[in-house]
Amino acid sequence: MANTLKVIEEFRDAIFEESCKRWGNDFTVKDVVYHLIENGIIPPKTLRNYMLFKDFDKFLIANKGHVGHTFMDLSIKHDICEKQCRNIIYKQRYKISKDYNIKRELY
Repeated sequence: MANTLKVIEEFRDAIFEESCKRWGNDFTVKDVVYHLIENGIIPPKTLRNYMLFKDFDKFLIANKGHVGHTFMDLSIKHDICEKQCRNIIYKQRYKISKDYNIKRELY
């Protein structure tokens, strides 16, 4: 399901143009991310999953490596059950890798 570099560059240019129209040349990364979320380009579920991955690493360190407590903390913070947290972490985490999202160019 990866995209080619050409598609990524076209998307980047389109978002840059939209951002310049909306905020001028002084827009920030926060503005662009909000714009992507607001327009449904980053779906809420994808955003939540990404934050789960980030929180998992942070909570795992805070919980001194205790995975059970980490999943309890995640489920409380994101208001989902522990099993759903486990499934998202173990079955979806590969989707945030560069190799999954960008198709390698064949020479």
